[in-house]
Amino acid sequence: MRFPTAVLFSAFCGTFFALAPAARGQAHVDPSLPSAPLPNRPRSYLFPDFETVRNLHRNVPPLRTGQKFEIAYRTIVSPSFLIDPIITTAFEEATDLGPDYGGGMGGAAERFGSNATTLAVTTLLTDAVLPTAFHQDPRYFRKGTGPVKSRIWWAIRADFVAYCDNGHEMPNYASMLGLAGSTAISNIYLPREDVSFGQTMEGWGIKEGVRAGTNVLREFGGVGWLKKKLRRKKN
Repeated sequence: MRFPTAVLFSAFCGTFFALAPAARGQAHVDPSLPSAPLPNRPRSYLFPDFETVRNLHRNVPPLRTGQKFEIAYRTIVSPSFLIDPIITTAFEEATDLGPDYGGGMGGAAERFGSNATTLAVTTLLTDAVLPTAFHQDPRYFRKGTGPVKSRIWWAIRADFVAYCDNGHEMPNYASMLGLAGSTAISNIYLPREDVSFGQTMEGWGIKEGVRAGTNVLREFGGVGWLKKKLRRKKN
């Protein structure tokens, strides 16, 4: 079953959030600052999150081109990188959704390879290639304070609005075009029966939703926030 309305809704949300006013994040890109190295340590092995600026009170210098590619490289070689395609593959196998690679271990292996390749291409496009082309910062800047609703709004909006290297806001071309591009590129290695314009647009819409959800998780502290919530429930 296909959901063309979901694609229209995604496009509507992109336009709406891009044009809607929103408070700035606490920190932002300051081109007057000298270049600085990237943090060496990941947030966690499960959720390394090299793309998030977590310090709310300190502006950051723009990234050099090499640093944008370094963020993508670190993400792809991180041990946690395989968790996403493993979960996606398991879900598709259990629900019989996604491309049809057949049954058995062979089909599951092809499905996993497809999901891992798509994720790597997506990361390379959204964190390195397109941010360099559009002089855009690929990082997520946490709002960090304020009502929960306003922080969720900020996180979703970040899927469509980003900082450019000079510190001003701009449409988040790297995210939108990167997700669209990786979806289109995946048509090269997907089974022929699973390739169509409608399916490509649906895949793009799903990725936009997943990216917005990831930003919400980043806004509230990622895995660390989830751990705190679980500990509170146990106590």
